[in-house]
Amino acid sequence: MSSPEHANYLLIDGALRPGALVELLTDDQSTRANPLYMGTRWSELHDQGPILIQLNPDSPHVSQWLNEPRKQQDSTLLYSTKPLHVVANHLRHFICPPDAWGGNGLLRFSDPLVAIFWLSSFSDAQLAERLGPIEHWWVGRPTHRWQEPSPSSWQRFSRVDAESSWTPEFAFLDHPQLAALARAQRWQLEERFYQWLNSRRPDSFAAMNSQQTSDWMQSTIDSGLAWGLFTERGLIIWAEISLDAGSDFADQRDGRYQTWLDRDPEHPRLSPELRIKAFDIFRHMHRDFIHVR
Repeated sequence: MSSPEHANYLLIDGALRPGALVELLTDDQSTRANPLYMGTRWSELHDQGPILIQLNPDSPHVSQWLNEPRKQQDSTLLYSTKPLHVVANHLRHFICPPDAWGGNGLLRFSDPLVAIFWLSSFSDAQLAERLGPIEHWWVGRPTHRWQEPSPSSWQRFSRVDAESSWTPEFAFLDHPQLAALARAQRWQLEERFYQWLNSRRPDSFAAMNSQQTSDWMQSTIDSGLAWGLFTERGLIIWAEISLDAGSDFADQRDGRYQTWLDRDPEHPRLSPELRIKAFDIFRHMHRDFIHVR
């Protein structure tokens, strides 16, 4: 049963696939669905949260998931011998788990991107405890828009030990899990940056191959953070200028940034966020600054 063809549950992220619940029930009235937010304080958002579907033996959903990459971006497959309500109630433990920082925010485990980073953060023994009645969980591997899809586009998480009795500590997000979720957020940030930069100038990455684009994206965001930026807007401005004037624009002694910095003694006193935004306004008032390197 380790192959995804044997999956008997489909977990859909309702926020990523709007209208999924209505569509499923309209297409097949025999579909057994359990919106996991039902019975919680988020009941009114039940169609926008995780939706667990018990698949019929002749269901087309598994083959669709395997053959249509977009399906792997908003849903995952599971296998369990337990009934729908048991699997659903188990997954509800993870909706709003406590964490090592004292928080207890929503965990979007039905989002495949979140799921693969979260599940990968556990050891085999820890994973077995978290999977509980779930024997196998198949998650699509995320691929950036500038990357070629990997030959094996999914990853399987399996329970290697017998099912453990549930204890609340299994839902706890410790530092390895928080670090993994931070990496998922970083992945999403890089994706948004790529989309924005390409919409601004379609040839932004034309001269780079896939690996060079990944390296540029990572180093540019890292350098912006090291410079003192912390908002997405500040970082995207940093990335735009890096594309236009080179990644070393802030260190070019005769560059436009240094010239602008020297024009007014107040400029260096601005916080990094205010400084990059002020310089962005200046450079757009002087269009000759923007050029292709």
